[in-house]
Amino acid sequence: MKKNIEIKLDKKKILKSLFYINIFFLTCFLFVLTPQTFTSVICRNKHIIFTIGILGIILALIYLYPLFSKLFKNKAGLIINENGIFNNTEYLNLGFIKWSDVISVKTKTCGKGKYLLLELENEDEYMKRLDNCIFKFYAKFNKVQYGTIVHITHSTLDCSFEDLERLILSSYNQNKQIIN
Repeated sequence: MKKNIEIKLDKKKILKSLFYINIFFLTCFLFVLTPQTFTSVICRNKHIIFTIGILGIILALIYLYPLFSKLFKNKAGLIINENGIFNNTEYLNLGFIKWSDVISVKTKTCGKGKYLLLELENEDEYMKRLDNCIFKFYAKFNKVQYGTIVHITHSTLDCSFEDLERLILSSYNQNKQIIN
């Protein structure tokens, strides 16, 4: 593999995600403005509804910012070459990940979503690249949830999961043979 393989971000998928997160945000905003409207047999306490609204707004803002910024960037979502991979699909930007640091590539299904998990030899070195405490928390959450800090999804890429999986696995296997 001599050239960079670039997979673009799919603006339609990003807009769809932004739409759903905005609906969630507006619903939570209504929880905060008029919690008494949402009291029911299940939850009669308007303070709990207010708190759920605040937490929902915070969560929505955490997800809205990176998606909104990706909408206006013309960067490739994923760049793969003979030396490694640059993943711009996630909220975490770990920079360039060398194939020599990747121990394994696995596929995981979680609900309806499929993910490619890159297990790294020296995750601590990649964690040091994160300067934001929210991103460090998210990386630790990924470690607990998936067993690694790096997971790649096709949800914002202009390709199917099968194409993404085939491309990354073939590149990884090809470059592991060169390294060994």
